[in-house]
Amino acid sequence: MHPDALKYLSNAKIIFIDDMEGAIKWSKYGWGNISKDDHTVFNGDSSLKLETSSGLWAIIEALRLFSPPKRKKVGFCFWWTVFSDNFGYIEFGIEYRNANKNYRKAGEVFIYEFHRPFYKAENGSMVEFKPISGFPQRYDTSQKGGDISWHFAMIIIDFEKDEYVTLIIDDVEVNMKGIKIYDRSTKEGMAQSNMMEVFVVLSNGTHNRTATAFIDDVVVFSL
Repeated sequence: MHPDALKYLSNAKIIFIDDMEGAIKWSKYGWGNISKDDHTVFNGDSSLKLETSSGLWAIIEALRLFSPPKRKKVGFCFWWTVFSDNFGYIEFGIEYRNANKNYRKAGEVFIYEFHRPFYKAENGSMVEFKPISGFPQRYDTSQKGGDISWHFAMIIIDFEKDEYVTLIIDDVEVNMKGIKIYDRSTKEGMAQSNMMEVFVVLSNGTHNRTATAFIDDVVVFSL
């Protein structure tokens, strides 16, 4: 486990943990293919392989929990890597729905090739992280020295306060407390069921070729 995540996970209630052996039910939205892969693996015997179709935009992998946790401070972490030639962006986050309150809130982070990460603000606009946050001018998704470079991502959201709590990308932790997450209801319909969804999106952006990514060692937890 990533050392910066241990301080959170040591006091967390684990909702599930999976190394892509099939315990998690991932659903496909958008375009592309998903499969298990036993060649490019961070840990264990297999990883989840995401592929966009050539010329199309995105593939979305979503895990839907129809019994959301009672604790509303929720985290999601995983390891990921991309084959960077055709990489446009990878996006990850958590959405929470409460049908009784007609409530749909989501927090998500986008990582673009050759750019710093972005997050979605309360009004839905994309906000680029400032240098003060500690991220480098160019976020490295390259393969180093011929070996595949795996990256760590963790996001924690407080759905009681409707705000981000923290974000970890590789060895950088950003205190997001006080930054409000955004309301999805205006664009995507009001909540019709109680649900929590964690998601990862891969896009080849403007590249007219297939993009490939792998994710492994997924943990979803509440605090």
